[in-house]
Amino acid sequence: GAACWLFRMPFTFALSLGFMLAAVSPAVVVPGMLNLQHLGYGMEKGIPSLVMAAASLDDISAITGFTISIGLAMDQGSE
Repeated sequence: GAACWLFRMPFTFALSLGFMLAAVSPAVVVPGMLNLQHLGYGMEKGIPSLVMAAASLDDISAITGFTISIGLAMDQGSE
């Protein structure tokens, strides 16, 4: 991707950088969604709760992807 080309880094390091940048901060999402919940927006369909749950799953996938990709990158560097 772009990080490979711009920074001339190996693909596995670029992949780990992508997972690092993809993580969503719960410190930003949760207060905003709680505020919308308090104001009554999206309560009929449960949108604030759904967004908070999706942000948590997104963080789990970003952490898992980062761990796997950095593990692959470090394994390749030892050969």
